[in-house]
Amino acid sequence: MTAATFHERRPSPRTVELPMAFTAWEFIRGALIAWVVFNLSAPLVILAWGLLQTAIRGGGVQAWASMPIVVVYTPMFAAPWSLGALLLIGAPMAFLLGTALRRISYRAIHLAAFGGLGLAVGAMTMIVWQWWWQIPQPGATITYLVVPGPWDRIDWAMVALMAGVTATAVAFAWRLTSTWALRADVKQTSTQAELTGR
Repeated sequence: MTAATFHERRPSPRTVELPMAFTAWEFIRGALIAWVVFNLSAPLVILAWGLLQTAIRGGGVQAWASMPIVVVYTPMFAAPWSLGALLLIGAPMAFLLGTALRRISYRAIHLAAFGGLGLAVGAMTMIVWQWWWQIPQPGATITYLVVPGPWDRIDWAMVALMAGVTATAVAFAWRLTSTWALRADVKQTSTQAELTGR
């Protein structure tokens, strides 16, 4: 028996009173999907942003040639940072949010709520990243370590971009995971009906 078969055969946690309840496995699967989607999307978004900035600022051949390196190096930073954000903030908040919304069957509300959560977590994580990235600069003072800066439009644009990517990844993961779960419920109900009919 495969893991998928085992989980499909477990009784569904969803009831009339709790139409959007979820199992631990469904929650973990959704969190992992969100993390993977983010780490696949972030390098491409940053690459596109870098190419756009190079085109606007009139970068030379070397600047254009260095852009693809972003695809290779971005995951080295994005993967551990996003995993930390997932474990420390994203997953706990998502669990609380999902638990609070178990009685609401309207999926658009869930989609908007989880997208908003992803937006907030992505923005917070990127702000911390930008703060950490600026600290090692020469001549940093105690004041600078507490309030690094000044930030320019590029810094805030990156915060907005990564927040958007995170929101999209989380919303996509929720939609995909919930669709799988609800389809499994239908399949399980159909199977039980066939067995009862026999």
